[in-house]
Amino acid sequence: MKKIMLRGTALLFSLFTLLYLSFSGSPPASDPPWPQADVPGASQAAFLYYLRDFEGMLAVFAADNPEPLHIYEIFTDSLPPEDGRRLRFGIGARNEAELQRLIEDYTS
Repeated sequence: MKKIMLRGTALLFSLFTLLYLSFSGSPPASDPPWPQADVPGASQAAFLYYLRDFEGMLAVFAADNPEPLHIYEIFTDSLPPEDGRRLRFGIGARNEAELQRLIEDYTS
C-alpha cells in the first residue's frame, strides 16, 4: 500500500513539475530579436528611438546605436510582466514627442 502511495505521489509531483516548467513564462521561441517594432505593420526604419531594457534598467537607444543614450533608474523587473516582455524587445518611438510620452508612462 505504501509503495502505491509513494508511486502516486511521485507521479503527481512529476506532473506538476512538468506543468510548471511548461508555463514558466519564458518568451516564445517565435519572438523576434531586438530591435523589434512594437507597432504591428510598422517597419523598423520608421522608428528613431527605442525604449528598451538595459542591464535590468529602462534605457533609451537611438535606432542606429547599440549603446544607450540614457539609462533611467527604473528596474524593469519591478514593472508588470507584459511591460517587461515588451521592453526586452524594444518599444519604438517615431519622434522625440512619442519618446517623451513613453518615458513619462514608465517614469511617473
